[in-house]
Amino acid sequence: MAGYRAYIVGHDGHFKRSEEFEAADDASAVRRAEDFAAADPVELWEGARRIGVIASRGEVVAAK
Repeated sequence: MAGYRAYIVGHDGHFKRSEEFEAADDASAVRRAEDFAAADPVELWEGARRIGVIASRGEVVAAK
């Protein structure tokens, strides 16, 4: 299991808050981060590695 962090991004582009969690792999982490992306985009990171940006509708819009 790896440690991931989901940064919830506000409409102004600034981080509103973050959520830390563990997941077996990137795909599992993306599915988990989608839960945080109900209203705002989420940047997903594993340590210093950016996994991607998840749009509010759950679609990964940018990766690595």
